[in-house]
Amino acid sequence: MRKLMDKLKMEDEKLNLELSHGDANRMKGALERKINLYNCFLKESDLGDLDRLSLENKRECALCHHKRECTDRILAENITGTE
Repeated sequence: MRKLMDKLKMEDEKLNLELSHGDANRMKGALERKINLYNCFLKESDLGDLDRLSLENKRECALCHHKRECTDRILAENITGTE
Protein backbone atom coordinates (compact mmCIF):
# COMPACT_ATOMS: atom_id res chain seq x y z
CA MET A 1 0.00 0.00 0.00
CA ARG A 2 2.91 2.39 0.63
CA LYS A 3 3.89 1.93 -3.00
CA LEU A 4 0.42 3.07 -4.02
CA MET A 5 0.62 6.17 -1.84
CA ASP A 6 4.12 6.96 -3.13
CA LYS A 7 2.79 6.82 -6.70
CA LEU A 8 -0.07 9.13 -5.74
CA LYS A 9 2.34 11.58 -4.11
CA MET A 10 4.54 11.64 -7.22
CA GLU A 11 1.56 12.28 -9.55
CA ASP A 12 0.19 14.90 -7.16
CA GLU A 13 3.50 16.77 -7.16
CA LYS A 14 3.58 16.81 -10.98
CA LEU A 15 0.09 18.32 -11.05
CA ASN A 16 1.04 20.87 -8.39
CA LEU A 17 3.87 22.05 -10.64
CA GLU A 18 1.42 22.45 -13.49
CA LEU A 19 -0.93 24.42 -11.22
CA SER A 20 1.85 26.85 -10.33
CA HIS A 21 2.17 28.22 -13.89
CA GLY A 22 -0.81 30.55 -13.50
CA ASP A 23 -2.31 29.94 -16.94
CA ALA A 24 -6.06 29.54 -16.38
CA ASN A 25 -6.56 26.82 -18.99
CA ARG A 26 -3.62 24.76 -17.74
CA MET A 27 -4.82 25.18 -14.16
CA LYS A 28 -8.31 24.01 -15.08
CA GLY A 29 -6.94 20.94 -16.81
CA ALA A 30 -4.56 20.16 -13.95
CA LEU A 31 -7.34 20.45 -11.38
CA GLU A 32 -9.57 18.14 -13.41
CA ARG A 33 -6.77 15.58 -13.69
CA LYS A 34 -6.05 15.91 -9.98
CA ILE A 35 -9.71 15.21 -9.11
CA ASN A 36 -9.73 12.21 -11.45
CA LEU A 37 -6.49 10.98 -9.90
CA TYR A 38 -7.97 11.11 -6.41
CA ASN A 39 -11.14 9.38 -7.57
CA CYS A 40 -9.08 6.62 -9.17
CA PHE A 41 -7.03 6.03 -6.03
CA LEU A 42 -10.14 6.12 -3.82
CA LYS A 43 -11.43 3.07 -5.70
CA GLU A 44 -8.49 1.02 -4.38
CA SER A 45 -9.68 -1.48 -1.79
CA ASP A 46 -6.46 -1.72 0.20
CA LEU A 47 -6.45 1.90 1.42
CA GLY A 48 -6.45 2.42 5.16
CA ASP A 49 -9.04 4.64 6.82
CA LEU A 50 -6.60 7.49 7.35
CA ASP A 51 -5.36 7.39 3.74
CA ARG A 52 -8.93 7.26 2.46
CA LEU A 53 -9.98 10.26 4.58
CA SER A 54 -6.89 12.17 3.48
CA LEU A 55 -7.64 11.49 -0.19
CA GLU A 56 -11.29 12.45 0.20
CA ASN A 57 -10.22 15.71 1.83
CA LYS A 58 -7.73 16.45 -0.96
CA ARG A 59 -10.38 15.68 -3.58
CA GLU A 60 -12.86 18.05 -1.92
CA CYS A 61 -10.23 20.81 -1.74
CA ALA A 62 -9.42 20.35 -5.44
CA LEU A 63 -13.14 20.46 -6.30
CA CYS A 64 -13.57 23.70 -4.35
CA HIS A 65 -10.51 25.23 -6.00
CA HIS A 66 -11.80 24.20 -9.44
CA LYS A 67 -15.24 25.71 -8.76
CA ARG A 68 -13.64 28.93 -7.52
CA GLU A 69 -11.48 29.19 -10.65
CA CYS A 70 -14.52 28.67 -12.89
CA THR A 71 -16.58 31.21 -10.95
CA ASP A 72 -13.76 33.77 -11.09
CA ARG A 73 -13.44 33.30 -14.83
CA ILE A 74 -17.19 33.73 -15.38
CA LEU A 75 -17.30 36.85 -13.22
CA ALA A 76 -14.31 38.35 -15.06
CA GLU A 77 -15.98 37.65 -18.41
CA ASN A 78 -19.22 39.27 -17.23
CA ILE A 79 -17.42 42.33 -15.93
CA THR A 80 -15.31 42.84 -19.06
CA GLY A 81 -18.06 41.79 -21.44
CA THR A 82 -15.96 39.13 -23.19
CA GLU A 83 -16.97 35.55 -23.92
